[in-house]
Amino acid sequence: MNRKTKHFFEFGPFRVDASNRLLLRDGEVVPLPPKAFDILLVLVEDSGQVLQKEQLMKRVWPDSFVEEANLSNQIFTLRKVLGESNGDQYIKTIPRRGYRFVADVTEISDEGTDIVLAERTRSRVVIEEESATNNSINEAGIEQAGPSKAVATVQGVAAASNLWQSRRLILMSALILLGAAGAGLYVKSRANRKATMPPMKRIPLTSFPDIEFNPALSPDGKFVAFSWLKGTPGYANIYVKQIDAGTPLRLTDRQAKAIHPKWSPDARYVAYIVVEEEEKSIFMIPAFGGPERKLYSAKTGLGGLDWSPDGKTLAFTVQEAVGHPYRIYLLAVDTLEVRQLTSPTDGSAGDYYPAFSPDGKLVAFMRGLDYTETTDLYLVDVDGGEPRRLTFDKRKIEGITWTPDGENLIFSSKRSGLHRLWRIRVSGGEPEALTVGTENAYDPSISRAGDRLTYTQKFYDTNIWMMKRATANEPPVAVQLISSTLKDESPRFSADGKKIVFESTRSGSHELWVSDNEGQNPNQLTFLGIGENCNAKWSPDGRRIAFESHSESYPNIYVINAEGGLPRKITEGPLNNCVPSWSKDGQWIYFASNRSGTWQVWKVPAEGGEPVQVTTNGGYEAIESSDGQFLYYNRFGYGTPGIFRKPVAGGDETFVFDFIQLESTGDWYLINDGIYFIHRYDEGKKISAHMAIRFFDFTTRQITTIVPLEKDPGSNPGLSVSADGQSFILSRIDNLNWDIMLVENFR
Repeated sequence: MNRKTKHFFEFGPFRVDASNRLLLRDGEVVPLPPKAFDILLVLVEDSGQVLQKEQLMKRVWPDSFVEEANLSNQIFTLRKVLGESNGDQYIKTIPRRGYRFVADVTEISDEGTDIVLAERTRSRVVIEEESATNNSINEAGIEQAGPSKAVATVQGVAAASNLWQSRRLILMSALILLGAAGAGLYVKSRANRKATMPPMKRIPLTSFPDIEFNPALSPDGKFVAFSWLKGTPGYANIYVKQIDAGTPLRLTDRQAKAIHPKWSPDARYVAYIVVEEEEKSIFMIPAFGGPERKLYSAKTGLGGLDWSPDGKTLAFTVQEAVGHPYRIYLLAVDTLEVRQLTSPTDGSAGDYYPAFSPDGKLVAFMRGLDYTETTDLYLVDVDGGEPRRLTFDKRKIEGITWTPDGENLIFSSKRSGLHRLWRIRVSGGEPEALTVGTENAYDPSISRAGDRLTYTQKFYDTNIWMMKRATANEPPVAVQLISSTLKDESPRFSADGKKIVFESTRSGSHELWVSDNEGQNPNQLTFLGIGENCNAKWSPDGRRIAFESHSESYPNIYVINAEGGLPRKITEGPLNNCVPSWSKDGQWIYFASNRSGTWQVWKVPAEGGEPVQVTTNGGYEAIESSDGQFLYYNRFGYGTPGIFRKPVAGGDETFVFDFIQLESTGDWYLINDGIYFIHRYDEGKKISAHMAIRFFDFTTRQITTIVPLEKDPGSNPGLSVSADGQSFILSRIDNLNWDIMLVENFR
């Protein structure tokens, strides 16, 4: 659908920026899922008119068949975002027909110096204003044809003279609005536009199968290096692609993961990280092919690197031992001498994504307070010293880059809900949302000239499935239970098996929802609006739900009534409180916390109170046995991995079995006779070609395959088992696509 340059619709305190696909309330960006925005745009374009449900679905999903429930869910999301629960009404339901947008809408089209405003009411007339503009490209990079037309509809005027009077009235109103202070419309005339500042243009740089990520622009902005992960078992290699040219050049040929490419300042080399089973290493290679040179290796983890402006030094992140925080080091490329730069607190996740300032005096980085999503931006002098904190969001960051003038940082953050790109001044202040990279944007990179920006745009579609065991007459059956175009994951059956609680981003933020056991009649349970609300668990009586929320500075455990209402926080800092589960009598809630310096299992009274430490040798996700006698738990980043148990009344822990699937929560489920778990890895922690739900039998100590899995369950799948043990629910990644986007004329 073509949109005019700088095309807006205003109603109440809201502005819809059609060109940049943004919804703003009083000038602030309001997060909105893509399909919800599409529906809102259709409604305001045809405000005052009744739009049939079939008509709306055809315009929003033109090439797909969707259930009517998808439309209802998006309308529900819109109403919540627009604040209809506060008494205002914008969208009116017309029973058995469809919807009508009932608010007065002002349509604004800015074509250089030609400004047209049209007030839409629930009357009907057509007014057309032509401008002499030629074809143009808007800030979103969409080409549109001129001359342009602004069309407003007003109902019930038949005579031509009345049409002319209405037309004069609207144009006069426009002139008055343009001259009024505080009208909210900033007009920049064509005479004031600099010829050196053409509009920003966003285009896909890659659209290959599989996954392309970690883009890095060459200093002159003419090439991009990136990682390309192909096929199974998922090896990634480094490629270089010329902007506006054809086939990428493959630089590495490894059966491993080569990631985080970075250009040397003279563009002669590309440095990158190789992740193998037993070793993680930093290499450099000639930018257009040649022999590799190993610069550094570690046995644990490496995370991000960058070149100094003089090309003599690489900043990189390394975890020296399991359970230790990641630290930033400086590596002399010629001598391979290494110097530690940052010293994060023990027990924290540490420091990632180092990025040298253009003058080489500072290094920007992300500091993680934990292994969840509590991160912020910091700056440290290249000679060392105490870092200066730049943001105070405690939200997950995925990539940092400097503007060439050294005055700003561009970074990817979840500070407003989903990942998007932000700008912040190095001197400090509030981050500003960019008008590009607004949806699932990661890994920003800017050329030294500063006129080009690249980033990774990630698309995830996770849905909830029910897996049924094979019988004597039937093979295993997989049925999609809960789905949308966004994330639906981590389901859990209630104790009676009649309801399911799950996580979803369908409302524009990561909230909890409840449906019946067939995935029907979904209702939003939490409305916290920011951060992830996750890892929900039903109380034994099915009346309450405990969950982990990242809506504040640190993740904490909350309890909410299963029928809805305000959640009640039952834990406090100082650090992280995650992954709740109930005791069988409903009196206690177990949770994981690193408040003691390492991850241990704790418990707190379900009504709130003083937490009590349960484990001392490490523990994370815990489940109490059905008889209330034992507590089973796994370990995260500390001690020997596996599943352990200890008596609830106190006593020594016992090793149960070697469980290496520790990258996510919700990978295992305890019953009386054993443990169901998701098998992800074969021996040596190689990704398995035969992912499956398996069962560990306590009596025989044998492991058997129960149901094969066709697709990757992803993180936090929320494995849950029906009371009869015949059905399993979990989430899986049904569609995963990462592409690299290019923004021309970036500023």
